[in-house]
Amino acid sequence: GVLKQMSWIEKLKTWTEVNPMHKSKKCQSKLDLVDLLESITYLCCQDKDIVGEDFEKIISSKGVSKKLVKLLGDGENECTMEKFMDFIMAATKSCDLDNESKETLQAIFLKHAGNDKNEIGFSEFKNIIPSKDEFFVRRIFGLFDVDKSGTISVTEFTETLNQFSSDDDDSKIEFLFHIYDVNDDGRLYQDNFQDVIT
Repeated sequence: GVLKQMSWIEKLKTWTEVNPMHKSKKCQSKLDLVDLLESITYLCCQDKDIVGEDFEKIISSKGVSKKLVKLLGDGENECTMEKFMDFIMAATKSCDLDNESKETLQAIFLKHAGNDKNEIGFSEFKNIIPSKDEFFVRRIFGLFDVDKSGTISVTEFTETLNQFSSDDDDSKIEFLFHIYDVNDDGRLYQDNFQDVIT
């Protein structure tokens, strides 16, 4: 879909959770990131709404990813996929994917797969998911590989994104449940959490 520019910036400002009475260094870093995103958004879109291609340009702009990773990683040079996805979900809460969004996602898929391919393997998928944590990337790959063929089709890609793009808590819980259910048996055990943490 599209993000209404003004409401997106407001969501980002809400995400900062800044208390004017007690501004911490982290809160200031969040505000600096929001200011940077707001400036880049205006440069990319002027006063127009943000479409998928614009969002990709904004997030991948010079300086944004470094600040985002540092901020989400609590000052480290890497962050977990969970923290990144929480940020994306918080920053883009909207409706289910519309046809334009699905077409944009298909274009992103084809960009990484190549126009002559209808499926991608794990190595191409890693180029789409911005994480150094191979465990999470493998778990997410498993969610997208619905037929367990070892590849992801463009249909699996868009349908899975649509399934988990809803802004309700149930979708977020279902997504995280699938990540932590490393046995794929529909149950969570203490060992599952230990496998994820280590």
